[in-house]
Amino acid sequence: MRLQLKSIICLCLAIFCLHTSPHTADAAKKGNGFRFPSFKVTYFQYKQKQKYYRKVFNFASVIGKKPVVMFYFLPQHAPSITELKVFAATSKVFKDSVQFFAVTKAQTRKEAQAAYKKMKELKIDIPVLLDEKGLMAYVMLTRRVPSYAVVTRSGYLRLARASQLTETIAPGVSLLQFITKVSKGKEPPFARALGYSPNPYDLIGKKAPSLTGKYALKDGKGSLSGMLKKKKPALVVFWSVTCPHCQATLPPLCEYAKKKKAFDMLGVVRTDKKQLKNMLKALVKKHTPMQAMTMLSPEKPTSTAEYRVMSVPTLFLVDTKGVIRAVNVGGGKHIQPIIDRMLESLKKPKSKS
Repeated sequence: MRLQLKSIICLCLAIFCLHTSPHTADAAKKGNGFRFPSFKVTYFQYKQKQKYYRKVFNFASVIGKKPVVMFYFLPQHAPSITELKVFAATSKVFKDSVQFFAVTKAQTRKEAQAAYKKMKELKIDIPVLLDEKGLMAYVMLTRRVPSYAVVTRSGYLRLARASQLTETIAPGVSLLQFITKVSKGKEPPFARALGYSPNPYDLIGKKAPSLTGKYALKDGKGSLSGMLKKKKPALVVFWSVTCPHCQATLPPLCEYAKKKKAFDMLGVVRTDKKQLKNMLKALVKKHTPMQAMTMLSPEKPTSTAEYRVMSVPTLFLVDTKGVIRAVNVGGGKHIQPIIDRMLESLKKPKSKS
């Protein structure tokens, strides 16, 4: 009971640190992420000819003094173990400049011992932090495994949710490149990775996949290539009428597009069922700016896969040559600054496809 109470107090203090630190609000505005809390956590470290035993690690000894890379894994999860081997090899490259920790769920002694057995089997001697109450998953922003989190020398969480070192975690930046920058004392802006690879960011600088289909709200067929013949960039938006986030994004996006007049809009949306088509009609009737968007129901069921869309809304800015210049995953009512940043990419030299 005493241990349970201690864990609850620890969790509450960590949450308090995350949300009430005087630095947190300013950091979020500047893209700094949040200041990583200092707390104690149980861990083990495999050593040859030594028995399994636990120690206590205090994050205060490293946070704000040295970059930290954490990798959340489960010993019975094959993709976790595959990436764990890569993680272990990478830790040796950066051993003098970055502190590496593996993290695993250990709500029972059996789970902790399973993790130790796996580290012993692989002969990996990286410290393993034991997530006994879900606190580590919380502060790392972990939603699924495997999952990386990076805290820079300043003590701020700058990256979360990446699944592989080779994953593109921001346009033109892989996780490995991100860690390399951090190891040299750089303070890149916060990145919430998509958590899968390949992903839409990998398409930047490449020809947009063919996109054809039936118009969702009128007769006839259309295509992205046909829209680009107007010699204006196209903003391709993959979305769903059943997605609340999309419903919050599309009206202000269409209104801004009408005001900006810098690009045409192509909405890619499923209307293969009568209910979906009726929902779309009702939405457009309610939000009249959406009438300016060309709505296309994709002809090929593989279109979302070709564009590597795993969640909606996902936006692609395609230039007049048919090359994807910018990508944004997600949206919301404050979409205007996101679109402005995407349009900035048109001013930059086109990368080679």
